[in-house]
Amino acid sequence: MTRKAPQIDSRTAETIAEDVQTLLAEYLTEYPTSEKLKNKGVAQALVQIFARFGEIIISRLNQVPDKNFLAFLDLLGASRLAPQPARAPLTFFLATGTTVDAIAPAGTQVAAPPTEGETESVIFETEQELVVTGAQLDSLFVRNPSQDQYADYSSLTEISPATTYLPIFRGNQQIEHVFYVGHRQLLSFPTINNLKLIIELDQVFSDPAELEWQVWQETEDLQAWQTITPNSDITNNFSQSGEGEINFEEINAIPLTQVDGVTNRWLRCRLVTPISS
Repeated sequence: MTRKAPQIDSRTAETIAEDVQTLLAEYLTEYPTSEKLKNKGVAQALVQIFARFGEIIISRLNQVPDKNFLAFLDLLGASRLAPQPARAPLTFFLATGTTVDAIAPAGTQVAAPPTEGETESVIFETEQELVVTGAQLDSLFVRNPSQDQYADYSSLTEISPATTYLPIFRGNQQIEHVFYVGHRQLLSFPTINNLKLIIELDQVFSDPAELEWQVWQETEDLQAWQTITPNSDITNNFSQSGEGEINFEEINAIPLTQVDGVTNRWLRCRLVTPISS
């Protein structure tokens, strides 16, 4: 919001006329004091003319701070933008029941309601050709690789005048990095005394990352992923290239569960450290 400069003089023509009449009554003994008399005649006409010219001078005087500000900007080498036509975003909809796309050519005119004090509508023209398609955006996701985050802005697909503006190029949730190892038979034993994973890494983390190994567990009170800790990890949390072993001991029976539509007995590894660039 633009901050206005303070007024040097806030008097109006009415205020000036009242001040002049007060001074005339004080310095001219023959000046009428009656309200009916002092508001009539040539004297009153001259007072009103003087008050009007005084108001014009005060109005110009109150513009001096703004002009000084512009002069200051000129000294800094700044200048005001040239006049530009008003611009506004427009949304075109296909007529109900239309099954084919439509084209709104460049220069298509649309009218906006008249502004306050105006009688004619404001005419806008489109700048570019627009293809109005019948396809609808169902979901909207944003990925921010630098922060390893994503966001689900599917609510923005619901066009509404009350839609809140959001920073759509920023994520608000950490991206999950998980890989799963599943086997119906080998992970079905009541107790797994020793489980050895042999992993060959072509690319590794420059610094040891924080990993979390988990298995699916079900009890009477809870169904959730349970964290388990390797007894040894030659890969040093995937920071050593080549072939490495990861050993687990004393793993309870792993029940069947569904992951992305696939039912199996799952052991998974979560990357806790964000992958940021």
